[in-house]
Amino acid sequence: MEHTLDEQLEEINRTFKMSDDLFHDLALRLGLSDSAFEILYALCLTGGCTQRDICRMSYTPKQTIHSALRRLEREGLLSAAPAQGREVFLSLTPRGAALAEERIRPVLERERAAFALLTARERKELLRLNKKYLELLRGQLGL
Repeated sequence: MEHTLDEQLEEINRTFKMSDDLFHDLALRLGLSDSAFEILYALCLTGGCTQRDICRMSYTPKQTIHSALRRLEREGLLSAAPAQGREVFLSLTPRGAALAEERIRPVLERERAAFALLTARERKELLRLNKKYLELLRGQLGL
């Protein structure tokens, strides 16, 4: 039986929400706030970056990331060094790198493994359709 447009829209919204909930639950299980998880994830991926990069990668507001960065810095997990202009380059301290290896690296590896279970064609199509839907939605919302 074919689903109606509204049923399909409800399913796609539920899928996006389930993805958000999955990473929220994972962060909690790892003993991290959502923003701390996002920061450690970004730094684990990049090896070091700016706050702006983290905000862009995680789609998290600057204020949310900023307060979590300060907390991680106080805990001795991050170090900050001047970069271009007012930017600050963030990197993991040895203690932060150990925490990221223990808690974040396994997530990245499992995420890659799950994505690799899709065929190359499926991965390409998933990305293409997600991007297309979001572009169309942005246009409809005037954003």
